[in-house]
Amino acid sequence: MQFLDQFQEKFENLIKSHIRSKHRRLIVFVDDLDRCLPEKAVEVLEAIKLFLDVPECVFILGLDQEVIARGIEIKYREIGISTGPADKKQRGFLIDGPRYLEKIIQLPFQIPPIDRSKVSDFVHGLVDVWPHEDCPKVFTEGLGDNPRQIKRTVNVFLLLWQLAEKREARPIKPVRLAKVVAIQHVYPELYDVLKITPRLLRDLEGYLREAFKTGKDAEGSEARERLEPPPALAPYIHRTEVRKLLTLHPEQMPDVNFIGLSPEELRLYFTLTRRAEAPKAAPVKTPRDVFEPETVRIPAGSFLMGSDDKDQSAGDDEKPQHPVELPEYRIGKYPVTNAEYQVFVRETRHPAPRNWEDEIYPQDKGDHPTVYISWHDATAYCQWLGEKSGKNYRLPSEAEWEKAARGEVGLIYPWGNDWDAKKVNSGEEGPGETTPVGQYSPGGDSPFGAADMAGNVWEWTRNLWGKESDKPEFKYPFDPKDSRREDLAAGNDVARVLRGGSFDYYRDDVRCAIRRRNSPDFRNDLIGFRVVLSPFSSEL
Repeated sequence: MQFLDQFQEKFENLIKSHIRSKHRRLIVFVDDLDRCLPEKAVEVLEAIKLFLDVPECVFILGLDQEVIARGIEIKYREIGISTGPADKKQRGFLIDGPRYLEKIIQLPFQIPPIDRSKVSDFVHGLVDVWPHEDCPKVFTEGLGDNPRQIKRTVNVFLLLWQLAEKREARPIKPVRLAKVVAIQHVYPELYDVLKITPRLLRDLEGYLREAFKTGKDAEGSEARERLEPPPALAPYIHRTEVRKLLTLHPEQMPDVNFIGLSPEELRLYFTLTRRAEAPKAAPVKTPRDVFEPETVRIPAGSFLMGSDDKDQSAGDDEKPQHPVELPEYRIGKYPVTNAEYQVFVRETRHPAPRNWEDEIYPQDKGDHPTVYISWHDATAYCQWLGEKSGKNYRLPSEAEWEKAARGEVGLIYPWGNDWDAKKVNSGEEGPGETTPVGQYSPGGDSPFGAADMAGNVWEWTRNLWGKESDKPEFKYPFDPKDSRREDLAAGNDVARVLRGGSFDYYRDDVRCAIRRRNSPDFRNDLIGFRVVLSPFSSEL
């Protein structure tokens, strides 16, 4: 204490002899105080308090008042917990951060935002030569009016663009990169969703264009009611700035929009912008709009199930072809992904798939179908999903799966009756491993909009295949009674039906009618699943 008194006295004498006598002022500028650790920032403030009453001495502090106020409260809460009686918290022991700052900061001053009419000039002036003439427009419309944030974001973009130019084999388009960088800095929570599932950026742009394409509020409202945005995007579809950013350019303009890009093409932008970090499990997000898979509606009615007797590529277990009547239901638009399955694993402590490290799925495969899934794993996930959501989730029956895959008229493949290796992840031209769900959309989708129903992974259904004594019928044609819930208790010696083929199979084995079987405790890297959501309790 004696040292502080001596220091104050000497400091006042210095000010008096060198500043006040010459009619000057000493101005001390402390910038970025909010970037210090909370305890260090408070120490600086405590030191400054010692000199507030010294004439001709002015302290200018550059800080975020909310950040510093929280730091003050944290520091003094820790002091109170470690040194004071437990009941002092209830007696107002904690210091109020904003009030503490009011006693120190005598003249608060906020840096004024840039006039909106001048933001464009400010952005254009930051760079002599832009990579594309529309890049400044992205930052003008997508970054608000904070000059520091605009300049910082533009600098990050320019650095990343220089890196991108060196990747000639996998080109990055500058305007698309500018949009992703803008999202990363203004909506980091949205960016975190998109970097796990890049196709959602394409889906978000498509939804916003469709929902707001008329410019008339009434018609736009009707369009939004007809459309069904992916659940994970629900918090962002009404944000005006996001809509402006993603609909900034006409849909027909090449190289500036995201519609039409595959998940792998979209991933390039998130790989480039993602911060280097050690692999870690994504935080568990439990709101309904995050953990529930996206589904598509399958209307009630009849469809043709199985293969025609004349089809030489079809086995006897697919015949005869026959009509099946089904009520309305919803089915997963995609197979359940690693990111979706991870929430289940972490909340229930269910064993993770064998290709994961603890609870962490392979890097950059959050949007791939989860594999090494047994029939029991899949049914456990559906049970958890149903309890968590309060809805009737379960595995699809064979008939539900097949109708969603081929439509009402019995198409051979989800997209039609003609083979096209470009529309499916199969042995012909696929990469020899799983691909992100939706990689072959929309060209490879079914008439109802379900994706990946040919190839990628085999998918469990709820149906019993039947015992060996049932040959050659294998409980086929389909009988709705074979999907009753009592079948869930069948032993591990009773095989279950798999549908859809996988990346390791060829054209005849990725048809909509293809049927395979395996024991319910079997797992490998070719098998996943998708869910069905019934509007009522269904025996199908």
